Amino acid sequence: WPTVGWGSLEYGPPPGHTPGQVRGGRWKPLHYFYRRSLMTDVMATCGTLYKGRGKPLCYLSNHRASRPFKGRVALTAYSHFGDGSGEVLLQRTMELPQGPGAIAFFEPPALPAGNETALLSSVHDEAGALVSEHMVLLVTPQHIRVPVATLSIRVADKPSADGTIDIAVSSNKVALWVTLTTLAQGRFSDNAFFLPATTRTVQFVPFSPSSTLDDLATLTSSLRVEDYSMYRSL
Repeated sequence: WPTVGWGSLEYGPPPGHTPGQVRGGRWKPLHYFYRRSLMTDVMATCGTLYKGRGKPLCYLSNHRASRPFKGRVALTAYSHFGDGSGEVLLQRTMELPQGPGAIAFFEPPALPAGNETALLSSVHDEAGALVSEHMVLLVTPQHIRVPVATLSIRVADKPSADGTIDIAVSSNKVALWVTLTTLAQGRFSDNAFFLPATTRTVQFVPFSPSSTLDDLATLTSSLRVEDYSMYRSL
């Protein structure tokens, strides 16, 4: 990995030394994880307290300044070897006072074995809009078992009206941490994401509107896609 640090942005040597460097730093998967968890105003997640010696516990947090929250929290399980349909384990309506720093804890139901099941936490506001969604790891990655997924990508022929470029990403299996990489100057609307045997459209966001057509050509010629099954433990 051409980088000089362990941060969430990739900075390589000076331009000319590493082809494909991105101005301002390429977003690593960690940066996308931050974006959909720590950097969201409202989120829910689960874990085990006291270094694994406690029981599983979940919480919903609201960090919206001077705004309360009312909405729905859901935990959905997906079998890695299933057809991509999820089983809702928990769904509940919750309210929090205005933020920042408003937190409510709740106990999850019995959770499945994490080595062959993905758990997704999602939060919708009272209007039904999705405000947070991310995977909750039940085991560390070396213990996860997955099928080999076949991935495909299709780049739009032209940019959208807002200058972004649509990319359709498909998987024939439940795929974990689907990651896109390109030499083009920009970032993706989401990356290193969960794709349960379906097709999802994400956007490439060029850093400069003036170079969008050049970025489209570079994106189309250099885009590649990977997922966890390519690097799974044997």
